[in-house]
Amino acid sequence: MVREYLEGDTASRYEQVFGVVGEDGNVTDTVLPAGTERASGNTFLYRGGTLSNRLRGSVPVPVTKEWKAASFQSFFENVMVELRLQSRPAGSDDEWQDTKYTDRIFGFFAENLAITHANSYPQYDGQGRELEYRWVEEAVWQNGSVDQDGQYVGGDKVPVTEENGSKIFTLTQNGRKIQYRSVSREVEDGGTVITNSIANTIDYAVEKRFEGGWDADNYKDSYTFTLFRSTSGSQAAAYLTFTMDGKTEGDVKFETYGVDEEEKNITVQRDGAWKVSIHGLPEFDTEGQQYEYMLLEKSGNLLSIQTKRDDEGNYASVITNGPGDTNLILVRKEWIDESDRHGVQQGDLQAANS
Repeated sequence: MVREYLEGDTASRYEQVFGVVGEDGNVTDTVLPAGTERASGNTFLYRGGTLSNRLRGSVPVPVTKEWKAASFQSFFENVMVELRLQSRPAGSDDEWQDTKYTDRIFGFFAENLAITHANSYPQYDGQGRELEYRWVEEAVWQNGSVDQDGQYVGGDKVPVTEENGSKIFTLTQNGRKIQYRSVSREVEDGGTVITNSIANTIDYAVEKRFEGGWDADNYKDSYTFTLFRSTSGSQAAAYLTFTMDGKTEGDVKFETYGVDEEEKNITVQRDGAWKVSIHGLPEFDTEGQQYEYMLLEKSGNLLSIQTKRDDEGNYASVITNGPGDTNLILVRKEWIDESDRHGVQQGDLQAANS
């Protein structure tokens, strides 16, 4: 029998492995009888045995979990996410494989919606190949609490599905069902940033009415409307234009402005004569601020625009036109609060002439 001693500046990068390293990285010590294990501290190589020198080491793999949800920033204190670490040989195009390592991130609150963990994991696999890592979101919990030992306990596990390469799940926040899309990206330091943004969409129903009923002498055959949108503290910008008429069939002509990839599913449909509904409008921007939509008629003698919103954020407007000249006064109430609606109450406005 013999004993090997590793020396030199790089000796600490290797470990002695007594036995044959299989394709799966498992080691079989061919000298010892089956079912027995090498005693601790026994570093002798026996006749017929195999000694392998395998690279070893660890590497930090940070992960940042962030919520882009300004409108619900006060509703994450009872939320916990569970992450799974995946690996593959560095620089390869192999499929990512789940490892045994997981992480749990919680403790979010309004002023801290991004948390980073940075732990170290094996730099090489069982065959000494260098690994690269990424984190993926595996589970989400809500309605739990943190005990006196600092652990997240209780709560309800939220179903997580996959859609177009993103994870999708729904939380109940401020009395509403809020859908989140989870997107991961690898960063230069070898870590992962997982961003959750709100994916809710809403509808906008529009009905056109005429004082005394429509007639060709006082009203046009069609009217064009522009839908504006804005967020807290920003200027409203034209977002969508459509034309409404008294027909009961046929497509509705519409045009969108500045629509990104996530918003290409917007549709405008005819619901009857002088009735149109818009579907798939994003309710929140990429930071989670709630959009405000405002509808204006491009031309016509407006008497009134009455707009209501339901509990799910959908809009419904009734636009009434009358014969003769009219004056329209637009009033907009704005909250400079990043759309954080917690505690906001409805107010009344009064108008007077003088």
